[in-house]
Amino acid sequence: SIRSTGTKMSYTCEASCRCGSVKWEVTGPFLFNGLCHCQSCRYGNSSSHPIHLVAVVKDNFKVILGEDKVSVWSNDGKVNRAFCSTCGTKTWNELSSFYGCFPTTFRNIGKGSLCQDAVKPTMHINYESRMFDFEDALPKWIGFPQEGKQCDNKGNLQK
Repeated sequence: SIRSTGTKMSYTCEASCRCGSVKWEVTGPFLFNGLCHCQSCRYGNSSSHPIHLVAVVKDNFKVILGEDKVSVWSNDGKVNRAFCSTCGTKTWNELSSFYGCFPTTFRNIGKGSLCQDAVKPTMHINYESRMFDFEDALPKWIGFPQEGKQCDNKGNLQK
């Protein structure tokens, strides 16, 4: 569901693993909604392409079913990767200040739904770690948006 809260939109997106043993919800507004190019996301998803990630503050994330079915793995102590121990679906990433969730797990973003528009990527993040240049109009952030460093499609820092 979506509702307006002044100038920002607030979202509630329900999500689940493939088998339905684990369910959670995230509420917005999102901290960021983008295509993450970091090596950790790409390795964690066995992909050379960026991973679509939406971030929410920890208070806006809630497991509603199957917490006992969640397994967590971390290779560096910075990112805890959660997955369903029954079906293996990657469910979310937990970092020190936010949860990173994968819109592919959201259950209420069918074609034409309001949540579909809410989770359309708005930027590239960690673009310095990309494997390929992307020639789209989305803003590209060297790291995370709050760090304030943007670059062009070729990765050159913008002043």
